[in-house]
Amino acid sequence: MNSYIIKRELLRTKKGKTFFSEANRAIQGFKMSLTEDQVSDVSKMDSYMLHLYWTMEKLNTQINALDEAYNQSKQSAIRALNHNRTIAKRHVHRMHIVKTSKQKCWEFQGKLQEVLLFISQAETTKQVSEALRLGTDALKEHLIPLEDIEECMNEIDAAVLGHAEVNQVLASPLNSMQVEDFESELTNLELELLNGESEASSVVVPSTASEAGSQEQQSRPSTASVDAIEQSMKRIALA
Repeated sequence: MNSYIIKRELLRTKKGKTFFSEANRAIQGFKMSLTEDQVSDVSKMDSYMLHLYWTMEKLNTQINALDEAYNQSKQSAIRALNHNRTIAKRHVHRMHIVKTSKQKCWEFQGKLQEVLLFISQAETTKQVSEALRLGTDALKEHLIPLEDIEECMNEIDAAVLGHAEVNQVLASPLNSMQVEDFESELTNLELELLNGESEASSVVVPSTASEAGSQEQQSRPSTASVDAIEQSMKRIALA
């Protein structure tokens, strides 16, 4: 309720405005002024950035869904190992299909991150207005056409949601190469299962709290690029 009241007040005082992506009217954003001045007009770059961030969020959702589907297929394959290896191979087959879809998401996500990082770096050396004018030169070389974004997202949606197609593939006979590959994958799952049982029986605990903290710090991925993207989002989305 508080956010609704704040938004309504910003709209009333013309310090905020609602807008939509030019490529997809279903994607809605909100631009607001950080000063006492009224919010500036919505630019094509605002629309483009809105579409980019919406796409990044959707890709993250798709990747999470694919992770869940992969883990479910993996557990199903493990459960079927002892009583029906043919069924287990079908689940391994689905793991491969899901993995391919996830790879598409990763590749496209990487392209979007390059664009967002480029814009963020441009803003560190230029005023926002100047950074936006870079669109006539270097920015044009980095931007991804919205049509390409929509096309890629449609392909990813089909890969994630196309259960009928996946079931059709799973029902089709396996060729000799697939049988060999999936049999090798089942062997790896068996080894993984055995190693997991072995590790469960001999858990290693860090000797000190500082050692545990050091291990956690080493395994944690760098967030520098993520922070840069988030700062870019705040600066460009807000007038």
